[in-house]
Amino acid sequence: MKLREINEKAVLRTNAATVEIECNLRRQFKPVIDINGKPHEKIWRFSVTANIPGIGAGQCQETVSEYAGHIPEVAAFVKIWERWHLNDMRVGDGEAWYYEPIAVDVVSAWESCKAAMARANADRDAALIAAEDGETDSADTIADARGIDGDLLRGLMSNLHLSADDAADYHAENYSGEFNSWADFAEDMAEQLGEIKHDAKWPHNHIDWKSAGRDLMYDYFEIDGHYYRNA
Repeated sequence: MKLREINEKAVLRTNAATVEIECNLRRQFKPVIDINGKPHEKIWRFSVTANIPGIGAGQCQETVSEYAGHIPEVAAFVKIWERWHLNDMRVGDGEAWYYEPIAVDVVSAWESCKAAMARANADRDAALIAAEDGETDSADTIADARGIDGDLLRGLMSNLHLSADDAADYHAENYSGEFNSWADFAEDMAEQLGEIKHDAKWPHNHIDWKSAGRDLMYDYFEIDGHYYRNA
């Protein structure tokens, strides 16, 4: 088993979600004691994180499995992630942390995972192109899978010059709701933030919500009554 340093990210795009997995394997020079009491001067530290926009991030192995576990290589890598993540921080006696030398080929598992995700992306792209040839809009396909209105997704794609996948991810992370006006949006935000004092008396109970909404335009934008945070 040959290890090498890794600092890489792989992305899987599905109609339901985008799955980003970041893998790190680093050589560290520090004196440690392993779980069997053996001293080490140099160690390999393995860590993995993931991000599924609008759904989950960090140590979200179950969520990754839900959206990408149908790919055998991804499912196998998730098991390695669960077992070997932060292998230099095994709980020992008292407050001590112990090192556990990696006993599986994490490099090959990661390479297989990346390659399988790339193949799945290529297969999906081909399927979307074939669907468009059959007069089915790929934006509608993605919008249906993500639970987004197709016209709204296309509006977001046009406004931000994004692909359907990236627009769907943007919606998942930055959508703030549907409102009749900037004034209504501002009032709802203030309510959500707990900034409205319902027992306030005049003049504190008279707020120019239209003006407050104009101030929010610096950080938000609107598409057909749907409001988004600028990101």
